[in-house]
Amino acid sequence: MKKQLLTLGLSMLSVAASAQVLETKSANDFLHYSFPVTQSAKLETTQAYNALSSSYLMEVSGAQLNKGVTLNTTQSNVSFLISRKSGASQLDTGLLQLRHANAPSVSLVDTRVTAEQLSQVGMFRDTVALNTVKDAAFGALTLKSEQGLAASDKYIVQVKEKNSPYNLSVSIPTQSYTAGDKVIARGEMLKGSDALNIDKATAQLVAPNGKVSQVSVKVNGDEVVFSAAEQADIISPINGLYELRVQSVASDNDLSIPRYAKVAFALSRDTAKLNGASFVEKDGLSANVRLVAKEAGRYEVRGILYGTNARGQLVPVMETHAAQSTNAGSDSIKLPFDAAILADANVKAPYELRDVRLYDQKQLGLVDTLARNVSFGGKNTF
Repeated sequence: MKKQLLTLGLSMLSVAASAQVLETKSANDFLHYSFPVTQSAKLETTQAYNALSSSYLMEVSGAQLNKGVTLNTTQSNVSFLISRKSGASQLDTGLLQLRHANAPSVSLVDTRVTAEQLSQVGMFRDTVALNTVKDAAFGALTLKSEQGLAASDKYIVQVKEKNSPYNLSVSIPTQSYTAGDKVIARGEMLKGSDALNIDKATAQLVAPNGKVSQVSVKVNGDEVVFSAAEQADIISPINGLYELRVQSVASDNDLSIPRYAKVAFALSRDTAKLNGASFVEKDGLSANVRLVAKEAGRYEVRGILYGTNARGQLVPVMETHAAQSTNAGSDSIKLPFDAAILADANVKAPYELRDVRLYDQKQLGLVDTLARNVSFGGKNTF
């Protein structure tokens, strides 16, 4: 089923302590609360996530830095961050040279920032920075260190072009996946709003524990599609997010345009499924949400109640969350709708329950969504 935008770290207990909670009640370990939703709100619970990048990075060795590394740029006024990896020598910024390939005698460095200066402002560790002069020539630049470095030392060079018209756009349809879902992302190299043909693209999927797995890459003109391999051992969102890291290169006239971007998403074990819902009118309006749990745990249901206003339009009224522990097998969780919020909203039947989501609180992950809206006033179960 289609997954919704991930919400992490929003436990029932932490939210219950928030000043925004209008009603919180518990019996045993059952806990629920509701909060109003503005009727004019545009609710987009299924959102694509997009990363836009005007920078790129590359790993180089001490031998390469001593010889000179070619870095392609698309504008003047570029920032370079060079970080040493474990065991590598700290770089002396005074011995770093940055010159244009066509003018090797002209230095393009405007400012140099040492690792100590950067660490004092809490920005980076083991990193130095160079900034080019404002009117620096761009294109192929050469970064070279006159410092004697061990050939095997490793460094990460990041090139940041804040105002460049060239940006790599990488998007995924959701930030929440469960076991068996296919993780597919799409990328474009943009010049303003125009897409350029992509010459080359590579990608890696990095798990929360640092494990790297393969990603299938298909370049089709101005679009590239990334398909991550199914993960055998899933690491739940409570332990971190997966990252899809993308490198691509495009060209425009005489410029070579490398870019790097990454998108993060949660991957949860498939521990439970929703199995329908129905409205109940007893001691107020509520919904009974059915689920089938593959394993015992604490599950949370969230849903948005819509009501009919004076114009006969369905409008959002409130979002209700409820959680309780369940055994493995069939069970249900009640979503009680706040009577005071209903009264203040000045709505009436027919009602609809939309955007029903099921979370596994042990994983802090979304594990299922209900495929259909549930109506009250006619056939209200499925």
